[in-house]
Amino acid sequence: GEFLRMSLRYLKPYRVRQGEIFVYMLLSLAFTSAFPFVTRALFDSAIPSGDFSEVFKLLVVLGVAFVISLFASLRQAYQSAYVSGSVVCDIRQEMFDRLQHIPTQWYGRYPQGDVLARLFSDVGRVQAGLSDTIGQGIFQAIALVVSSIIMLTINMTLGIVVLAGAPIVAVVYKSMAKGATTRGLAVQEDNSALFGVAAENYQASSVVKIFGLGSHEQRRFRRASDRLFLSEVRLSLFGGLFGLSVNMIVTLLRLGVLGFGAWLILEGRFTLGGLVAFLAVMGEVLSPVTALTSLGQDIQASMGSLIRINEVLDADLEPCDDGLAPLPRLEKEIRLVGLGFSYTAERSALEDMDAVIEAGTKVAFVGPSGSGKSTVLKILMRMYEPDEGAVLLDGVDLRQGSLDSLRDQVGVVFQEPFLFDTTLRENIALGKSGASDAEVIAAAEMAEIDVFADQLPRGYDTLVGQGGASLSGGQRQRVSIARALIRNPSLLLLDEATSALDAHTEGQINETLEKVGSGRTVVSVTHRLTSITEYDKIFVIVEGNLAEQGTHEQLLNAEGAYARLWAEQTGAAIAIEAPFDATGALARIPLFRSLDPEALADVAGRFEAIEIGPGETIAEGSGRLSVISHGRGEVLTPGLGGESLVTAELGPGDGFGLSALLGVETGVTLRAVAKLTLLMLDDESLQAVAAQYPEVGAVLSGRQVAPGPVNGRKVGRSTMSFRTSALGIATPALAKPEAGDVRRMTGAFPRFEQ
Repeated sequence: GEFLRMSLRYLKPYRVRQGEIFVYMLLSLAFTSAFPFVTRALFDSAIPSGDFSEVFKLLVVLGVAFVISLFASLRQAYQSAYVSGSVVCDIRQEMFDRLQHIPTQWYGRYPQGDVLARLFSDVGRVQAGLSDTIGQGIFQAIALVVSSIIMLTINMTLGIVVLAGAPIVAVVYKSMAKGATTRGLAVQEDNSALFGVAAENYQASSVVKIFGLGSHEQRRFRRASDRLFLSEVRLSLFGGLFGLSVNMIVTLLRLGVLGFGAWLILEGRFTLGGLVAFLAVMGEVLSPVTALTSLGQDIQASMGSLIRINEVLDADLEPCDDGLAPLPRLEKEIRLVGLGFSYTAERSALEDMDAVIEAGTKVAFVGPSGSGKSTVLKILMRMYEPDEGAVLLDGVDLRQGSLDSLRDQVGVVFQEPFLFDTTLRENIALGKSGASDAEVIAAAEMAEIDVFADQLPRGYDTLVGQGGASLSGGQRQRVSIARALIRNPSLLLLDEATSALDAHTEGQINETLEKVGSGRTVVSVTHRLTSITEYDKIFVIVEGNLAEQGTHEQLLNAEGAYARLWAEQTGAAIAIEAPFDATGALARIPLFRSLDPEALADVAGRFEAIEIGPGETIAEGSGRLSVISHGRGEVLTPGLGGESLVTAELGPGDGFGLSALLGVETGVTLRAVAKLTLLMLDDESLQAVAAQYPEVGAVLSGRQVAPGPVNGRKVGRSTMSFRTSALGIATPALAKPEAGDVRRMTGAFPRFEQ
């Protein structure tokens, strides 16, 4: 059904050729139709008459029918190949066209090799199925109908016996169809995986060579190849079993007809010539049955490819702009209002962000890796749509205007400049449809490409190679800048535009960007803070939240997140922190919150101070409760792939290790960003505190002394464990925590309410 629907959908432009194919099918059946009747006449009248001229006439009739059938079959084969090839070409083109308008999120779910496999391997598999359907399926169906009519004409009784076997074949086909589809899909998935390995190896060729990973990659390719081989073997064996089942049914039918026909001859109810003719036409009936079931088996095996193709053809497109008015050209401001976005349901990339970018100013978004700054840029380009809030351009929501009108006034310089395998001139001109040669030269001069263009073999008409391989990194970036400038953008977006360059080239590119940004609104995402010190405003994003904003000097004076980032990158000293208030920090921890100031001071005096250097780590657990008194640290959480992810940033007053004490093994570690001083309280001291202060003992009333606690876990070196419920803490109440509370103490769960 899927194949027929696809065929009808794409066959409409080829209706005339399909009609011609149908006529050729009927003509090609001339020999098949004439043969049984001529055979019967030959055995029943011509040969017994003893007149060879009668035999000759019948042979001439067969010869003419054969010639007609031969030429009709040749023409039918050509037209069928033309139609099926055209249909598949249309499918592949529609897939490619759709890929140009599928949202960016879709590409994040499907690797490059998988997409290429769908575009070529899967389409090729479907082409085979469509070719068989168009070229053979219809013909075999017509041949079956014609042959069945002829067979019933020769002998109604024997014909009914033969046709009674058709339901048996149908039952076998029906029972094995799902298995063929499943195995066909497995073949295409494994083929896609093999494509992915090969594509990734090609992209990483330099890494493979430098790190000596050739043997590793060979083994990886072999494993993927072996999986594909086994899938193909399973599919072939299943097809062989299917063919064997059908052949067994056909053979039993032949034996039955031969025996029954012989009995009819002996009873005088049938002639020998009639039986010979019937056996001949019976072959013409059973042959299409076998061919159709085999064809159906192949199509079922190709259904996996069809499913994968439809995942592309049915994928959601970028927002439709039909009927939307063009957005105004930026004159006043871009405003982010309550902006929220999540890549997955488990983690928010941006939360309730408000920011104003005034037209004609230069602003930057900075923050730790994974903080969400690049996500802001993608939303500004409408590569992603916000889950909450909106982006307003001069008061108009970007989603209320056409996408083309936004991108026509936006120029983007990406971190990795991509150049097409064509001339330098054309790579620049691609930034604006119909760009004149004068516009290309003007954009090139603004990007200072003319400095090196004259030294190239053919100047601006020099081929740059795949990905711009014949140019240096700085030259490729200048071409990328020129391509962005040729459309005279009002909004220039810089996505880590200089992060891949050496210091000297970075300085030159920054000077160029400074010049071309004059009079435009420039939004930069970067982690190199030295390149944005003169910007009008800097937005600092931490864990998806806008933590700070201001000029470089203002942010340094604030001694917050930006000042720490600046100190890390430049080694500059930051202001000395105020004396640490250990008593105040303990008062914010639920475990000690009920103690009076004198008791808190006593507990604070029991902590022991240790120091860890930059980059050193300390694991959660071992019965220790730690409070940071000086310095900054990062909480590292194990990721799904075994890597360590930075999930929280801790500073003075923040605690670490409470989760393990409560029996919740998070597996997190604390890494010092700079020199870190920790005040530590081990479990032995904690037990002493609990014994001395009934308030703490009451909170810890859920503890029990046992080798293997029932409602908790053994903590460190101690046999003490705690029931989490004994703390009486309601999780939603921690949505807006204070520094040093349980949210901070868990370390691995910066959003404890989730």
